Amino acid sequence: MEKQYTVLLVNDDLEICKAMAQIINQLPEFRVVGLARDGIEGLRSFAELQPDIVITDDVMPKMDGLTMINMIRVVKPDIKVLLMSVRAGELAAEERKQAQITLSLLCPFATIELLDALSAVVRGEVLNLDE
Repeated sequence: MEKQYTVLLVNDDLEICKAMAQIINQLPEFRVVGLARDGIEGLRSFAELQPDIVITDDVMPKMDGLTMINMIRVVKPDIKVLLMSVRAGELAAEERKQAQITLSLLCPFATIELLDALSAVVRGEVLNLDE
């Protein structure tokens, strides 16, 4: 059997997290191991679960996704990250570059875009599907 990648979903909209988890868990190579509603919960879940991939929203209450990812990178510099963002443009792209985001999706996105993004992340591709 191929490696199964564990995934942590971090988004302040729990319904979006649940829907994404259902989609992701249908794929044999991925398993969602946790859901968190903000960056602070995301940090706690990351420390406890040690996932292979973090999928996070960039704008959340308490702590945004980019701040959370920068903190995670201190302990696990090679973490694979898929960022969901409603922000496009040069400033947002520069912030993503500084946080070494593996891949980003502009919201809203289709299921096939999510699946393509996950495949690209595990292949180690650094892409921006929001351009």
